[in-house]
Amino acid sequence: MRNMHPADELAMIRTDIRKLREREDFLCKGFISLRFSTQGVDTLATTKIVKERRLRQALLPKKLLEDPELWEAKVTRHVHLDMLRCGRTPLLACIVDATYDVIEQF
Repeated sequence: MRNMHPADELAMIRTDIRKLREREDFLCKGFISLRFSTQGVDTLATTKIVKERRLRQALLPKKLLEDPELWEAKVTRHVHLDMLRCGRTPLLACIVDATYDVIEQF
């Protein structure tokens, strides 16, 4: 591997992560649709149903949504990458699949 600037390395890592997530999505869809055998040499893939509750914020009364007592400001830092060379497609910011907070943009 050549010596590279940390910004370029981060861009490369994010590209790799995107490709791996796309491959993971393809494989998961194959298991869910039963196109793929779930029995591997060392691994058994099982499909589980997960239920979750989500707040349908758009259905709340406007008065409730505008109540400042119900909101808190949250500031999060993240690293955004801008490509310097022409011909490259911009990279997506890292997406973390985890719990989330309802955040009002300000």
